[in-house]
Amino acid sequence: MDIPLNITFHNTRKTANIEEFIADQAENLQKFHKRIQNCEVVIDQPHHHHQKGNEYYVKIVVTVPKQTIAVTSSTSRS
Repeated sequence: MDIPLNITFHNTRKTANIEEFIADQAENLQKFHKRIQNCEVVIDQPHHHHQKGNEYYVKIVVTVPKQTIAVTSSTSRS
């Protein structure tokens, strides 16, 4: 079963590798809940600090019957 998936990139370039990775991970979510109605992923790179590494923010919103689950995370990559 395919989960409706919406991937948005802000302030960073969109790549096929990242989109494929996110799609694979979204499909794995079905192990935890069989009735996922929607999954939204936002990847944002608000600042471009090359000395400290680039910081990325990721927000995932999963909709299941009667509930919406949101998770955010940030990480630095050099």
